[in-house]
Order: sequence, then C-alpha cells, then structure tokens
Amino acid sequence: MTDQTYCDRLVQDTPFLTVQGRLSEQQVDRIILQLNRYYPQILTNKEAEKFRNPKVSLRRRLCDLLSHLQRSGERDCQEFYRALYIHAQSLHSCLPSRHVLQNSDCTELDWGSESHELSDRGNAPHHLPPLLLSLSSHPQGSGSVPGAAPSQVGLHSWLSFGRQAP
Repeated sequence: MTDQTYCDRLVQDTPFLTVQGRLSEQQVDRIILQLNRYYPQILTNKEAEKFRNPKVSLRRRLCDLLSHLQRSGERDCQEFYRALYIHAQSLHSCLPSRHVLQNSDCTELDWGSESHELSDRGNAPHHLPPLLLSLSSHPQGSGSVPGAAPSQVGLHSWLSFGRQAP
C-alpha cells in the first residue's frame, strides 16, 4: 500500500489534468463552484471569481487553481478530488495517481533493478502502461479512428494491442 497524500496525488495528476481539452470549461466551473459554495473556507468568493475569469485561458486558471489547492493543504486537495469525481467521473477514473494506487495493492514489484529512464514520448517513464502513454501522446483530434476523441483513440489502440487481424 502506498502512503501517497492527496497533495502528492495532485502534484502527480496536474500534468494530466491540464492537457488542453481534458476538462471542459463547464466542468472546471462546476468544480470551482462546488469548492466555493460547499466549502467557502477552501475557495473564497474572490478566489472563485479569479479562477472563473473568462479573460484568462482555461489552462492557466486550472493551473492556478491546482497550485492554490496544493498550497492550501491535504483537506482542500481531498475535496478537489471529491468534486472532480462528481463532475468528471470518467476522467477521475483515468488519473495517473489512481492507476498507481490500484496497482500498489495488486502486486509487489522490485523497482530497484529497473531503469527509470525517460521515454522518447516526453516525461513519461517507459514502464507506464500503453493506455496512459497513448492517452497523453495523442493531440486532440488526431489518431487512427476517425471522429473519435483522443481518449477513445488511445483506448482503442490499447485494447487492440496484441490482437491479430482476422
């Protein structure tokens, strides 16, 4: 079992969450409003207005919100994950930190002998599953499946990996 805190998880998940198109403006607004209305001690009205300012790019506002929550402490990060689960459940289930938590209960691996070099796909270590790599490496609108969202393309690629064509 891992001793990862919610703040640690948020640090790990921030690059995943801030990819353009991953969270919609509506989802981010709903998360902010939940943190402000139900937990005004987490986000004041002034802070909520700042993070919802349409003059600032969605990615910038989201980065600022996540940084604010990381500085605020464990309980605030935990409440963010609760709001994310409510307003973006499918995204919540794909978070890198959730994958690590799920795998930590299943098997014990000897990571000491494994190399932790960076892959040619960027900052992702080579031992991450193909699903996470394909989800994070496909720019929005690209891929081999016409009309499919990047996450669908990645999932399609991962599910068909190793299958032989009929």
